[in-house]
Amino acid sequence: MTRSGVGTADVGSEVPVDLSRESRPRGPSWEVLDDFERFSQVDDVFNRAFWDPEIATDEARRFFGSYREQLLEWRNAAGFGQRDYAIRNAAWHVVGVFSEMYDADDLRDGFLSPLSQLRDGPDERFDLGSPGDASATVKQVATVFGADLVGICANDDRWLYSERYARRAKRVARWVWTRTWTMSSWWARPWTTIWSTPCPRRCRVRPPGSGTRRT
Repeated sequence: MTRSGVGTADVGSEVPVDLSRESRPRGPSWEVLDDFERFSQVDDVFNRAFWDPEIATDEARRFFGSYREQLLEWRNAAGFGQRDYAIRNAAWHVVGVFSEMYDADDLRDGFLSPLSQLRDGPDERFDLGSPGDASATVKQVATVFGADLVGICANDDRWLYSERYARRAKRVARWVWTRTWTMSSWWARPWTTIWSTPCPRRCRVRPPGSGTRRT
């Protein structure tokens, strides 16, 4: 990376990438309006790619298939060769191992399901101090772990899915959430299935993006 903050892609031919802080967007690019509503996980774009004809195209199937099978031909463009796909797949390997551990039970850790391989923290809680002190600790640790930029915002329950989707059974299940914060971990995980409904189906009443506005 140059001193000006402009880096180059190290794959194929060099492509300038401006990584300077001045080039990053300032503020939200989408405004969440008062009429925004929670929606079912079955309606996110990744799950729609498996059941919604609008998204489940041949191109989408090739994209997901490229994580497991070699493409029949490679694009003659920088960043889209066999080496590039191998690097991408290597970066996703550990995530893939976790997500497939309980695939036989129709659970996908870290994707359609919360992570299950979590250990409870110690009974003795550590006082993180004021919200400002806690934020500083989180940002410091995240930076040590390699994060480039860390942001903290207020939680809005409307950002959580209203239902979990089981892709093999094609059913949705309502979640009961519990939140736990310790010095070692924070997570929200489903504990009880309230009811389930056959899917896929259009769970949304309004079009995707309703209740948001581009800023």
